Amino acid sequence: MSWENFALPLPLLAVAVIAVFLGLYERRRVVIEKTVLIALLTALATVGRVLFAAVASVQASSFIIITAGMALGPEIGAMTGLMTGAASNLLLGLGPWAPWQMLAWGLMGFGAGLLRRPLLAFKPLRVAYGFTWGFLFGWVMNLWYTASYAESSGWSAYWLACVASLPFDAAHAGANVVLILWAGDGLTRSLHRVARRYGLLRN
Repeated sequence: MSWENFALPLPLLAVAVIAVFLGLYERRRVVIEKTVLIALLTALATVGRVLFAAVASVQASSFIIITAGMALGPEIGAMTGLMTGAASNLLLGLGPWAPWQMLAWGLMGFGAGLLRRPLLAFKPLRVAYGFTWGFLFGWVMNLWYTASYAESSGWSAYWLACVASLPFDAAHAGANVVLILWAGDGLTRSLHRVARRYGLLRN
């Protein structure tokens, strides 16, 4: 597929995926406890980004989003990711990259929810998921950058952007791994306790 045929519908695709996530959440029965929990997780993930804003690509947001999806399911994982992208950019500065961060974090949380059973059962798989998404997040953002700002658009420019972003993506992946190993079990247990108390946890 040529770059032009691929890149032109990308903004519409990003908006469409975000709209699907939001639409699915809106169509479900509104539970105030679930909304409050998503808001709290979003605030925690936003703080986890803002506190490390001075260190490129190192933040706790992805770890919190992955754990939210893994512990509480794809709906809460996706909504936490989307809202973290929106809230953190309101604090750090909105730009055309914000929907792409919302998309990437939303997919990250949604995927963790879909894979919650194997992720909960095998810590090495959790580590691998966090590590992989450190790079996938960067590759999604490289799509936006190449389509919007690269001097020459095309697959070659995209792959060059991926090579250039490798140190930052590796830092993101490494931070995810460290946090999953250090605090993942504790945060998962805490989220399970809260979810059981308010009847939000699905088997």
